[in-house]
Amino acid sequence: EAEAEAEAAVTRGLLRQCARCLGNLAFGSDANRALIGLAKGCTALVRALEVFGARDSELAAAVLGAAANLAHQSDRNKLYLLADAADASADASAGASATLQETAKQGGRGGLARAAVVSMAAFPMDARLQHAACWALLTLAASDVAAAEVARTGGVAAVVGAMINCPDDAGLQHFGCWALANLAFQSHPAASATTASNDPGASTSRRLLGSRELAELAAGTREAARAQGAVEVCKMALIKFPRHPGVVEKGRLALGKLTAT
Repeated sequence: EAEAEAEAAVTRGLLRQCARCLGNLAFGSDANRALIGLAKGCTALVRALEVFGARDSELAAAVLGAAANLAHQSDRNKLYLLADAADASADASAGASATLQETAKQGGRGGLARAAVVSMAAFPMDARLQHAACWALLTLAASDVAAAEVARTGGVAAVVGAMINCPDDAGLQHFGCWALANLAFQSHPAASATTASNDPGASTSRRLLGSRELAELAAGTREAARAQGAVEVCKMALIKFPRHPGVVEKGRLALGKLTAT
């Protein structure tokens, strides 16, 4: 038993290093992000978080940080990350279109977002993990379809919980407000070209789901977020950190979206 635990510890250590390497490679490089996604790097991160996310907070934080870098400005990687590892296509290149369609039309199964929520629940007072999880969720939620999927898997409640449990961490409050702002996405049937150009995932989202469906999803997501305490935690963050530029900017943005009718 001791030998098995030692081997498991080595495995987790290797996975932590691999996650950090993937995150570093993806940082600031659109080409690397695309290559890692096609090589099933996103699927590997999802699998690692599904297996170890509730047992190893350091590994979970490393995976979530890497996922945030991979999802940045990559609508395709967002949707790879939202697919369960067991359901990933055997051929990532050939399966990209199917993944987009399935996630958009059927709601996906949660993937990294769901696993992140599980990790956040397992380590509610671990500020580093909660910070990394909010970062990953806000990046995933930067496109409309992904935001709806993150919210469906419990992302809003998880972010609200992180902000309540770690009230003195300004960076976490910043990322929490930002995540809630992205999750409270607004989509209108007559969305302007300017709005689409400001959201890298908007054009794909509207093409796959249709603007009316997205508008209904957006309204339902905002209503659920209000019921889960999103408005209150953003207000508390603004009161506690009135001079933190990130908290002020994203807190006000989140409140504006959350209270929109």
